[in-house]
Amino acid sequence: MKNTTHWIFDMIFENNALTIVFKDLHSDKAEYFCNNIYEDINLKNLKEFIVSNIQCWFLGFDCHNKVYFLEYILTNDNIFYSSKDIKEILNSEFNDIFELHYIDISIINNWKYKNITLDWIKYSLNEDIDNINSASAKKIISLKGYSEYYSFLIEHNTSIIKYLYQYYYQDIKIRTRLFNHLNLKDFNINNSTFVEYVFNRYCVKDNEPLSLNLPKIKFDNIKFNKLYENTRKITIKIDDVDINYSFGGMHSRRNTAFIYKSVHNKIIKSLDIKSYYATIILNNKWSPKNFNNNSFLKILNYFYQLRLKHYTNEHLSNLLKEILVITCGLFSVKKSSLYDRELAFKMYKTGQLILSKFIDMVSNKIPLSELIMVNTDGCEYLIPKEHEYIYNDIVEEWKQMFNLNLSLNDCEELYLWDINNYILVKKGNVKCRGRFRHKDLCVEKDRSNLIIPLTIYNYFLNGINVESYIFKNDNIYDFCTGLKIKGNWRFYDDKNNDYGQTIRYYISNKGTTIYKSNGKDKIIVAKNATIFNEFESKKTYDVNHKYYIDIIQREIAEIETKKEIADKTGQLSLF
Repeated sequence: MKNTTHWIFDMIFENNALTIVFKDLHSDKAEYFCNNIYEDINLKNLKEFIVSNIQCWFLGFDCHNKVYFLEYILTNDNIFYSSKDIKEILNSEFNDIFELHYIDISIINNWKYKNITLDWIKYSLNEDIDNINSASAKKIISLKGYSEYYSFLIEHNTSIIKYLYQYYYQDIKIRTRLFNHLNLKDFNINNSTFVEYVFNRYCVKDNEPLSLNLPKIKFDNIKFNKLYENTRKITIKIDDVDINYSFGGMHSRRNTAFIYKSVHNKIIKSLDIKSYYATIILNNKWSPKNFNNNSFLKILNYFYQLRLKHYTNEHLSNLLKEILVITCGLFSVKKSSLYDRELAFKMYKTGQLILSKFIDMVSNKIPLSELIMVNTDGCEYLIPKEHEYIYNDIVEEWKQMFNLNLSLNDCEELYLWDINNYILVKKGNVKCRGRFRHKDLCVEKDRSNLIIPLTIYNYFLNGINVESYIFKNDNIYDFCTGLKIKGNWRFYDDKNNDYGQTIRYYISNKGTTIYKSNGKDKIIVAKNATIFNEFESKKTYDVNHKYYIDIIQREIAEIETKKEIADKTGQLSLF
């Protein structure tokens, strides 16, 4: 992005009111274009603005159609448009060749394909969720009309877009450099489209189909030989843990939650394989049947090596990780040019065999070890301290055997709900997954009921009483739930007030009933709820603390049904 001028913009066309706002990224200088005349709308000034800023960058959220509208105004002689004309332009089919330079912030992390809206981002950032039925909206509309309200609304929108641009600036910069390096001009494509484009452009097609012969691995535990059976689903029991194998990966399952702690005679070992499936493809020199083997592997290895080189660069590493994951995932997508069902099967099955070999080696050579959990590209073990050197030797032998890059961690505590929901305390940091995740959440993540994981975290790691933490927490947003819907559905309260398609609320003592409706069906989504789309400062809020306490205590009780630690004598005790 060589140009220095960046305009953040948004537009709304509702109730025959066209409102467009451009804000300078650096100075917050704003240009407004508003018109609510029911007759033809004069867009002369808008066209003049676009012409004078033709070399600038335009930044928006889910703005593809809006950029097309600007492009249309720029390239057509007409400056007078009816409301019908504007609707047709905004809803028309269009090509992707734009003269205007623009960045669609919604493309970052594939938001567009996860049904993420700007209102949902506002919810995630604890911002007011603008709604035409809100108190502030009704006040503005009653005094000044729709155009003024829409100006107010998109002024708020542009502030959020500016924040998102700054939040993801490193991602945008890295993405731009990568795209330029590969001579890819269209910045505004999602990562799946990017992967398809790169391999289709740089690979010669018509490769020979793969043989389905799997690598022969000798197992000490004959249970693992079941993996050579051509079945979709297999379950193997190891150390009281059910390992489920299916097309796509493997994961462990326990019937109860556990607590594990490393003490002087028992330690928790965590192992993750970096870019596992890409490693398997590269090590075995495989490629999809539609692509030349050498050219495919060359490109895949470029992304792979780049990630290893910049593994500590969070932004670049995450982007490259997603590219590698998408590439291997597209082997299973029928509509993809990379589709190769046989290759996908061989890749997944080989991954299962390799990780199962590690489990087999540990179980065989360290009889007192205990498998805690396993999930496709890694696992956790409880190892006798005196056998730590054996474990380390196994890791090194296994790593060399299959040419793997590993991330290894010694862990202090593990609070395990299931394979996707746990708190893992490593030396130096804490990893919270699933329902226990409460910090370092990127802005598109659901932050509903953060009070639950926060309280559980502080209960286990800091010994803080549940009731004490709940009643001392005065951040109302931690108690809130966010909901979003699409299509013809909208949210309403028991007085039939319309709250649009995104809503924020908390459970209260004297609240309303929230339901969703599409005009025909009516479904209750929450009872005794207080809608909190707009911030209202109070010393105390009508929070139903008992509601949240009951949920938290049930979850803690389930985790504490089995506590597993080592006592000072070296004997394993259950209590």
